[in-house]
Parts: sequence; C-alpha cells; structure tokens
Amino acid sequence: MIVLNNYQFNENDLRCLILFLAYGIGGIVGLIHSSGIINMVVAIALLVRAILFGTKWFLMWFSVRKTTMSHLVSPYITITHIVLNVLLYFLDIALLASIITAVIVDRNDAPGFVFFSIILISLPYLFLFGYFINTCTIPNESDINILTYNIQRGHNLEGIYDIQKTYETIKDLAADVVCMQEITPICLAELKNLFKGAYPYYVNGTEGNSELAILSKYKIQNIVRVPGFVDIAQDRGIIAVQLMTNNGLKWVITTHWSADALGNLQVLSSKKMVHFISQLDNPIVVCGDFNSVPGSVAIDYLIHENLIDSWSTKVLPWAMGFTTFSGPLSESKIGRLLPTYYFRLDHIFSRQMKTREITVNSSKASDHKPLSAILCKN
Repeated sequence: MIVLNNYQFNENDLRCLILFLAYGIGGIVGLIHSSGIINMVVAIALLVRAILFGTKWFLMWFSVRKTTMSHLVSPYITITHIVLNVLLYFLDIALLASIITAVIVDRNDAPGFVFFSIILISLPYLFLFGYFINTCTIPNESDINILTYNIQRGHNLEGIYDIQKTYETIKDLAADVVCMQEITPICLAELKNLFKGAYPYYVNGTEGNSELAILSKYKIQNIVRVPGFVDIAQDRGIIAVQLMTNNGLKWVITTHWSADALGNLQVLSSKKMVHFISQLDNPIVVCGDFNSVPGSVAIDYLIHENLIDSWSTKVLPWAMGFTTFSGPLSESKIGRLLPTYYFRLDHIFSRQMKTREITVNSSKASDHKPLSAILCKN
C-alpha cells in the first residue's frame, strides 16, 4: 500500500486502472476492426467512457490529496466529479441501447465486439461496486438490523414538534441499533421514556459531537467520541460504539456532515472518518446523514477505502433512493424514472459485513426518511 498525502493507493486504484485500460483498449480495438456505423459509435462511446472514468478517478485523488483545513480545492472539481458520475450513468444506458441496436440491425457485423462491449460496461457494477458479491440472502439469528435517521429535532415534515411520531416510526422499523442525527437532549429523554427499556443501552453526544445519539439492544462495550471541525458549521463529529452482538464484537459509527452544497467540507469529514476507522478492528458499520450524494468525492473516497455501500450491493442504481423530502421529485412518478441513486444523503456502509436487505421508509416524521439495513456475517 502506497501512502501519498493522506491518500492510500490500494487495490481499488488497481481496479480503476484496469477498467480505464479496458475501456480505452476496447474502444481502440473497436475503431480499428469494427465496421458499420453502430459499432463505430459503440467504440467511440467506450473511448469516451475511458476518458470520463479516468478523469473522475483523477479528480478524487486530487481532491483528497489537496483538501485540508487551510486549503479547499476549487468547488468546480467536486461538482465536476459528481457530473462525471451522472454522465457515466447515462453513457452506459446509451451504450446498452447502441449494443442492442447493433445486434438487431447488423447482427453479423463484429458480434464478438458487441459481446465484448457488454462485458466492459458491466465491469463497474460487478467488479468495482460489488453487486451481489457483498450480499447474503438467508436470515440468521446473528443478523443485525441497523437504522439511521435524522429526526430533525423531533419535528415532522410540516415543522411541527411531534416526538410521538418519531417514536412510532422507529418502533415500527424494529431495528437492533438506532443511529440518530439532529437529536437534542430533550428528544433523547422523551424517546427513552417512550421506549420503556426496549433499548437499554444508549450513548449521546457531548460538546463537539452534539445532536448525535445511538440506541442499542446490545450491550455497549466501548464508546469513542470524535469532535467535529470547530470551524465547520453543522459538522457534528463522530460517535462510535463497540457492541457485543450475537455474532461477536462490532463497531457501529454514526456521523452528521456539513451541508456544504459544493462538497468541499464533506471531503474533510470523509478524510477524518477514514483516519478514524483505520484504527479500529472488528466488523464496522458507518451510517448517518452525510449530506453527500453517491458519486461525490467524499462518498467515493469512503468506498475507495473499502467501506461497502449497502445500497449499491442490494439495489440497482436507478431504483428509488431519495432519503429526504427535498422536493416534488422525491415523491413523483417522474422521480422514479430518474437516476435517483444520486439523491441519497443518508448512507449505511460496512466493513467485513454483507447486506441482506436495505430499505428507505416513507415516514414523514422528519424531513429525512429513515434508512435501515439488515447486515450479516461476512
């Protein structure tokens, strides 16, 4: 493993390099040996994908390496990184459409290249993001049900204080561990009273990581609090608990990152999270309100450091993924047709664990939707 200014080159960089070369070489071979307009278009699209993919990879490396408290990279870099991910998403759809057209219209023209192209565009989903690889299907008593929920200080979607509705939402989801953001001491006291011992173990934030809390049915063995960045608004730090579960010790970590629309501040929080979890052993669950969408530098960096996004292992990218009531699209039929994968702000990641199920609940007890996952032994 090579370390360069807080960026560790690891096996994921090797995978990115292999994908970059595969797209580039595939496109060049296609241009040289394929005939027919459609196949030429597919070859050019593969070359474009190589350029976009390589640029996105470089931007993540550059952003993580250069971002510090005293120096934030240009917001255009972090925004471009997200845009490239969206473009790659639509390019894959266009590639599939072109390939299907090539098979129907000109099935005798370089069928081997068409087949090769299908394999290439499947690689990121199978090889890089781990679809179906980091999953489990058979329920087991050692499974752990994790819920992350920004409760908006007990206020519902209309802005009315309704801690009873918050309680009912959490109760209905029946999680083993509940990680909450934007929770005040008053909210926590009321929830503990309502649950009447259902969650006998809990930890709340202190100065530097206030408005974070974890409720647990499992005994808490250790507690670690990491304060947020003092100079960054809404960065509430980290709370981590080591739990004695039915399947041994596990770390559960919750956080709430700054709502920086440009994504620079989230990169700082991501670097802090990576440094923190590098010191932990045992299986790890990291969840919370990251105020970062999939495909952003901050989230991609977590994945680069071998945290597995539970959503990506169980749900196809274009499935409903809104975790906030951020506008009419989040509840509309049109929204269901968009790549809503890119509108999730709340996430559940894990290390040394697999995902059996992940669900976004539609409760309107907050401006965020609760996100829950059932995780199993790796």
